Amino acid sequence: MNTWTKRLARGAIYLALATGVIAFTLNRPRNYPITPAEQRTEADVKRFTLLDGQTWELEQYRGKVVIVNFWATWCPPCRAETPALVRIANELKPKGLEVLGVSMDQAANIKILEFAHDYKMTYPLARGAEMREYSLGIALPTTLVYDRSGKLAMTLEGAFHEESFKSALDNLLKEK
Repeated sequence: MNTWTKRLARGAIYLALATGVIAFTLNRPRNYPITPAEQRTEADVKRFTLLDGQTWELEQYRGKVVIVNFWATWCPPCRAETPALVRIANELKPKGLEVLGVSMDQAANIKILEFAHDYKMTYPLARGAEMREYSLGIALPTTLVYDRSGKLAMTLEGAFHEESFKSALDNLLKEK
């Protein structure tokens, strides 16, 4: 076997292992604790610029539970969790859930929009890579969940388990 073939085989093994780890992580039920109401904090960032240039503000969604999901088109766990987030967004919107996707891509908007089209993302999309608060040190995906008063109720780093996350959201949606 030549060096190129060995590298290709090693790469295929690493990719298979990474895919297995992601699948195991996504399929493992978890407990997503909701921060007690008296310990919740204000949002660090309350305003995002959407891909179409409009401004999205957390304040506009008072009275709703809001998910802000940081992701990237090149991120395997992000790609794996996106269909679940789309299902959750569609199913729980009538109960008062809103979702904002914040792309951490450096790529042009068209690439992000193509990804959104392919994954049927109907919720608003913003860019976050240029934002000082999030440009360094954020794990992808990261999901922030705000309660109906706009306070941070949950922070999830890494891909979420759909049913466990949905259960936590249902509990948060029941709060008044």
